Amino acid sequence: MHAIEPFQIKQGSRLPVIQRYLLDSDGRPIPVPSQGVAFHVRASGAAGASLVGSALASIVNVASMSVVYAWDLDDTAAQGAFQGEFEAIYAPSQSMRIPDPGFIPIFIGDAVT
Repeated sequence: MHAIEPFQIKQGSRLPVIQRYLLDSDGRPIPVPSQGVAFHVRASGAAGASLVGSALASIVNVASMSVVYAWDLDDTAAQGAFQGEFEAIYAPSQSMRIPDPGFIPIFIGDAVT
């Protein structure tokens, strides 16, 4: 199991994008998902309600399975601690969520308004 690097962004920001490598439990790139990659974010410890639900991520490098999600303005409207994950979709009922186990810790910091 690999350490999961936390991600920080400022409230109302769209940069930096979040980029990760989709790796299996042995640290190898996962198979390329035929139906794409989605990104999900929810409040830390909260079941259900998503801040970002099934937003499309982009595959940057197929060989290394590097993916990126570019934030929408609404994605970072609320400050606080969140949990994120990427979902590799192979068919409508076949997907893999990464990281597994756990989540990407995401912190959206307060902005001066």
